[in-house]
Amino acid sequence: MVADGPRAADLERVTGAPALEPIRLYAGKQDNDTIEAAVVAVMAEIDRTGALDRSVVHVTTSTGTGYVQEWSVSSLEYLTGGYVATVSMQYSFFSSALAYVTDRETPPEAGRALFEAVEARVDALPADQRPGSPQIAPVADNGRHVRFVTRREVDPVEQVPAAELETIADAVAAGVRER
Repeated sequence: MVADGPRAADLERVTGAPALEPIRLYAGKQDNDTIEAAVVAVMAEIDRTGALDRSVVHVTTSTGTGYVQEWSVSSLEYLTGGYVATVSMQYSFFSSALAYVTDRETPPEAGRALFEAVEARVDALPADQRPGSPQIAPVADNGRHVRFVTRREVDPVEQVPAAELETIADAVAAGVRER
């Protein structure tokens, strides 16, 4: 996951706008034998890289073996122009199906532990310094658009008529880049 995906130059070439190198953080099971150790490792990387300074923090779960679909991460990187940090961790050495059959508690426990750790760190930040999220009216235009912003002063979906928004990227990029 951390070596895949678009670089800032790729994002700029596609969007025609300045971009940042996306941040991708991951903790594998080989170096972290418990869920708690993996969460601690990811949180240390969040601090080291300044990931919470990005406009969007994307917490995603991996497959049991730790695989994260590159396209699911890169799509958000294109939408935000790299103004995103993605965090994930491995919870098993088995494939998802086998991990679920042999241990039904660990997959949801791992996802919950990572999400709650990131959420606690974000909640500890002053409200005006938190990354964006779908907290405030995430769905607009009867579900036609989804926003990744928390600030009402930047409301691209309401400021631009829906007919003028060619893609969701227009709305998201406008809101994210205003930060």
